[in-house]
Amino acid sequence: MQLAQVTWALRGRMHSSALLFSLLLACVVTAGTSMATISKWRQSLNFSAIKELLYVWKNPGCLIPSLEIKKLDELNTKLLMDKSIKCVIFDKDNTLTYTYIDTLHPSVVVKMKSIIDLYNKENVAILSNSVGTCDDDGYKGAIETEKHTGISVIRHLRKKPACLDEVLAHFDRVGNKNIQPNQICMVGDRLLTDVVFANKYGMMSVLVAPLSWIKDHPIASILRFFEMYILLPLVKLLVVTNKQT
Repeated sequence: MQLAQVTWALRGRMHSSALLFSLLLACVVTAGTSMATISKWRQSLNFSAIKELLYVWKNPGCLIPSLEIKKLDELNTKLLMDKSIKCVIFDKDNTLTYTYIDTLHPSVVVKMKSIIDLYNKENVAILSNSVGTCDDDGYKGAIETEKHTGISVIRHLRKKPACLDEVLAHFDRVGNKNIQPNQICMVGDRLLTDVVFANKYGMMSVLVAPLSWIKDHPIASILRFFEMYILLPLVKLLVVTNKQT
């Protein structure tokens, strides 16, 4: 084996080890801080995301979104149509609304109206790990969000990235029979939930910058920073290294 090949192989192993360490750190941060905040905020420990860490380590490419945008206005609906996307689902907190707020952020109102007009109301939904989940007592948060946004909130007992069946069942109930994952686009601001969920099941994944780094669940802010500025660059570097070995 030539020296260059050996060098790339060693780099690949180093990057893989760093990725594993990063994922373990994400797991520790989530587990160590979430349990102390269950009663104060409406998101509890996400066991689904923790269980997926092994899958992510074996398949680091699932962390790379199909598309990255700085704001929702940059979402190209023509591109979605060209890719035969029939349904669009959005994360809620820091994607469409500020965290703990159930109304659309002013910066996304016009874009969401155009998307709903294009896809029809029944083919657009919110998939959140706060409202509509087991943490949402009586689905009160989901009901309030639907009331103020006019967008359906998918009810799911399992959190992203482990709720595909509940997503498909939702669209089946509203009349979009036999929808396939590759006909769905997931838009959100988190790698380990939104992007991994979409990529694992063959959806189109769109990573959007958060509406705010300050007005957010503190744990989500920590993990998002970790995902955006450590995990994603590391994974992109790992993928490039593997291609060159």
